[in-house]
Amino acid sequence: MSGCYSDADTVSFPASGALVYGRHVKINSSGQVTYAGAGEDGVGITMGAAAAAGDMVPVKLWTASGTFQVTMSGAAATPGTAIYSASSGKFSTSSSGTSRLVQLEAASGDGSIIAAARV
Repeated sequence: MSGCYSDADTVSFPASGALVYGRHVKINSSGQVTYAGAGEDGVGITMGAAAAAGDMVPVKLWTASGTFQVTMSGAAATPGTAIYSASSGKFSTSSSGTSRLVQLEAASGDGSIIAAARV
């Protein structure tokens, strides 16, 4: 991966456009990360400050240990519920694709960031 930094849990990729913290991303054909859509597979969750197109953005890979801080697309009251990839790199309790995570705390609404763990 040209221009990427790697360690055991995090890899930095160039951003394809503006990206923010806590969103599910996939790699495009140019080797950049972009938000994953509803039901899409991806590589992990964005970390760090907001990034502009071309900036390097750290991504916590799905293979990483520990929990993930993810952005929800709506309210989700019940911890322990499976969450799925939704549009714009967010997560939802609406079944779409394969669930990778369960929520560890309640989400108050669109844009709320919660802790989640791998299934």
